[in-house]
Amino acid sequence: MTIYNISTYIKTKTDPKYIVYEMELYKIDDKGNKVYALKSTGKQNLQADKRTLVHSSLDISDPENTSYILELNLFHKIGNDEYEVLPEPMTAIIPLKGFLITDKKWGHQGNLNTMKQLKKNKTVMYSYIV
Repeated sequence: MTIYNISTYIKTKTDPKYIVYEMELYKIDDKGNKVYALKSTGKQNLQADKRTLVHSSLDISDPENTSYILELNLFHKIGNDEYEVLPEPMTAIIPLKGFLITDKKWGHQGNLNTMKQLKKNKTVMYSYIV
């Protein structure tokens, strides 16, 4: 059994002190239920280097090529308020071995861009790289 270190990088021009995230990792069983490797992290502040904190998964016995869904929800802080960046979280399908290898040249790199208009004349772009 293995415990994986789950983290990701958020590529954005927004100062990271204004970004909050919530993340989870799961697979879907044959009945359509979520089987969690990482339950919701709850809202966490993005680090200054635009990386999430490192979150330890549960002890997993699946083979390294088993695909899991990384779900990431971003929030933009304005004053004391937080606003969801998207109406639904971003997702990427990642094999477990993706969390063992720090050199991402081996294969899939989750990369999703989104534009969000926060105020009348302010648009913010977010991209996350797993």
